[in-house]
Amino acid sequence: MVVSFEEPPDSLDKAQQEAQEGQPKRRRDAFESALKAECSREKDLDDLFRKAAKKQQGKDETSKADNPLDDRWR
Repeated sequence: MVVSFEEPPDSLDKAQQEAQEGQPKRRRDAFESALKAECSREKDLDDLFRKAAKKQQGKDETSKADNPLDDRWR
């Protein structure tokens, strides 16, 4: 199954020109996606911390460790 097909460029010069024209857009897109990820990073980390804290609160402190060797580290 072919999802998409693009004709190859006629010459190397044409291919190089097309690649150079697309670079600023690719750089801008990469920067915007990294900036968006960085802006939401604090919220994502807070959510992960809340989930871990909630999971830890649900555990009984007197319960045995899953692995007997882990008891020595408590």
